[in-house]
Amino acid sequence: MSKDLTHPRRICFYDAFAAYEGSGQMLHLIVQRLDREHFEPVALLPREGKLVEVLRDDGCEVDVLPPEGPLSVYGGRLLASGLRAKLHAAVDLLRYSRRVADWLLERRIELLHCNQTRSALQAGLGAKRAGVPMVWNVRIRERLPRYLVWLGGYCADWLIPLTEDSLDDFPGGARLRAECTVIPNAVDVDRFSPEVDGSGVRAEFGLTGGQPLVLMVGVLARRKAHDDLIRAAPAILRAYPDAHIVIAGGLPEGSDEGYEEELRQLCTDLDVHDRVHLAGRREDIPQMLAACDVFVLPSRREGFPGAVLEAMATGRPVVVTPPASAGVEDGHCGRIVPEDDPEAVAAAVVELLGDPRSARRMGEAGRRHVLEHFSLEPMVRRYEEVYRQLLNRNEE
Repeated sequence: MSKDLTHPRRICFYDAFAAYEGSGQMLHLIVQRLDREHFEPVALLPREGKLVEVLRDDGCEVDVLPPEGPLSVYGGRLLASGLRAKLHAAVDLLRYSRRVADWLLERRIELLHCNQTRSALQAGLGAKRAGVPMVWNVRIRERLPRYLVWLGGYCADWLIPLTEDSLDDFPGGARLRAECTVIPNAVDVDRFSPEVDGSGVRAEFGLTGGQPLVLMVGVLARRKAHDDLIRAAPAILRAYPDAHIVIAGGLPEGSDEGYEEELRQLCTDLDVHDRVHLAGRREDIPQMLAACDVFVLPSRREGFPGAVLEAMATGRPVVVTPPASAGVEDGHCGRIVPEDDPEAVAAAVVELLGDPRSARRMGEAGRRHVLEHFSLEPMVRRYEEVYRQLLNRNEE
């Protein structure tokens, strides 16, 4: 592939889920702040949706290349399927890799950034075929079969995990660490700020005066453990009968649609349905965070959840489990409680609601911590440095 060094280097971003939440929002932030004098962002996505729209609005060239058959199935269903389905997926992957390789060569792409492990497995082989260096952005700590870890490592020229322990559950993870750069997530500290007005959200949910508002923000995936916050609700409401608990987040495309109904039924079974609100997908997360008194994320599996950083940047104390605790200092900017322990979640929330002065200090400390360690510009510059090193190495 010939390269004109007088022009910005063409970096392609691939996101297997193509959803504008979580990792998709972080991809958008990276593209938005990329140094356009030296890098030209291009995106390749497997489906239409809001992520396509926001990237195009920012002047990023976007193409959609849908996969076929089993590759279009999301969640853990493909891994749990039988041998025939896995063989079918392998054949589809080989076909898709040829299409990806052709696309990369036609668009003169010089480096492929795969935004999650699914992305690295789905598009990485195409980069290998095209001779284009590939970055595997490991965005969640998870257990994978050894053959998938091998495939990702074979295709990737460099790994960017979000935390030091992101690779701990990968078979052969120690080998992969030799070619990785840890880059934590970051947050827009101007958009998420204590100065944001949350009064409209409080009015929407009927809160007056000092009524407590406990908030959880997270896509409706089982690993987020929304059910644990709901199970914690009776104890929270016994201590604070006028409190409201709001869960903001919608179902990811292709997910288990029964999960939301299960959560609503749990609210009914525990008789908290009038105080626990499943608010769905929201566009006003900065205002919701500004409206809340305590933020909760009791996840069972995470990478480096942006919602926690956003809450801290807004000056709110957080209650999180160890999988969701990246960036959180226990007792300093919030509380870290055991996972799968609704009683511990309730106790931490009640403690913070009962000591507003301490909660305020934690929120202020969280804001300072984010400003010092998790601002956007330094994060994007670190990604750019990885791109430069790989592009230079590819030309040697």
